Amino acid sequence: MYFDIQEVLKALYPDDEILKDNISREVRKGGRLLYPDMNIQRMSFLVRGIYSEMNNKEYMYRDMVEYLLRMLVVEIIRQVQNKDLPEKVSVKIDIFPAIDFVKKHYVSKFRVAEMARSCGMSESYFRKIFVKYMNMKPMDYVNFVRIQKSCALLREEDLNVAQVSDRVGYESVSSFIRNFSKIVGCTPNKWKTDEEYEKTKFMSYNITALKGWLE
Repeated sequence: MYFDIQEVLKALYPDDEILKDNISREVRKGGRLLYPDMNIQRMSFLVRGIYSEMNNKEYMYRDMVEYLLRMLVVEIIRQVQNKDLPEKVSVKIDIFPAIDFVKKHYVSKFRVAEMARSCGMSESYFRKIFVKYMNMKPMDYVNFVRIQKSCALLREEDLNVAQVSDRVGYESVSSFIRNFSKIVGCTPNKWKTDEEYEKTKFMSYNITALKGWLE
């Protein structure tokens, strides 16, 4: 069975080029995937399922094959993670569900416990590894994402500051302006109206999050 792991990783992690490259490189390294002490039962089940779908070609079999293939790649990542994946890449895989959760729910009001639950972790452990590998607290990351989204809204849509504040999940305009100024380095109105800030980058923020995770 042949498949392009880069294409599958692109579907699994569409916004993180570095993570995709790291995983692909580690999986391919040495040309060896299976080890004697690996638990291949799940992988075997998935491979047999793919072959069965391709042979029988029942209704929507292509969708089922794509689904099973993604599951197979995740299982491969799990197995290789325990062997060769660099620690940072390994942990990024573990906390990716929380990053994805924030991208989907940043407008809503939620607690860190929900981010931790999306990763299957206790809140205390989640806070610890999130800060260790992202260099900021979970809710600071939520603010970072909200402000990044607000920058695009201010530039691309005819909205005032209050409307943008509401669209990105802030309960008060004052809180939005305070966080915006802290992260971007200027007020929302300055960002919106002054061409000098067209290419302004966020203030030096102690964060290791990859660009793709914020988009």
